[in-house]
Amino acid sequence: MTQHRIEEIAAVYRKRLSFHETDGMKIMHHTNAPRWFEIAREIYFRKFFRPFQSYIDDDIHLAVRQMELRFDGFIKYDDPIEVWTAMTRLGRVGLGMHYRVENRRSNRTVIIGSTDLVAVDAQGRMTRLPPDERPRGQSMLVSPDEFYNLPLPPHVEPHH
Repeated sequence: MTQHRIEEIAAVYRKRLSFHETDGMKIMHHTNAPRWFEIAREIYFRKFFRPFQSYIDDDIHLAVRQMELRFDGFIKYDDPIEVWTAMTRLGRVGLGMHYRVENRRSNRTVIIGSTDLVAVDAQGRMTRLPPDERPRGQSMLVSPDEFYNLPLPPHVEPHH
């Protein structure tokens, strides 16, 4: 199996943990992870496919069917973090994404997770993903194990 570089198959959302995202101990509140996953997905689609708005314009909405999270460490107020995401499954009506949240202060993977998404129309009926994007999507696929084990590039300070 060919080893990818993470920048070739994944997108990253960089930020610092804001005070409003913390609990009473100035540690990340667990409810932030799903939001970060969504932002990372939007960045992924802009980088490799097209913005979500163009899917919506075509009456295709990617609904979360299932989400899994595992917390393996802490993020404290003002820690720089990176949320990496890659596509791990692509079907006719659904796809799978995996995520890794890196605390760049401690240089640890602190959260891993996945989402199973399904394409639906505005009435909530399952619909097909655009067939013209399937070949490109197939070339972007990576196994979860490979994704979680890929080395990270040097840290880039978030803008915020």
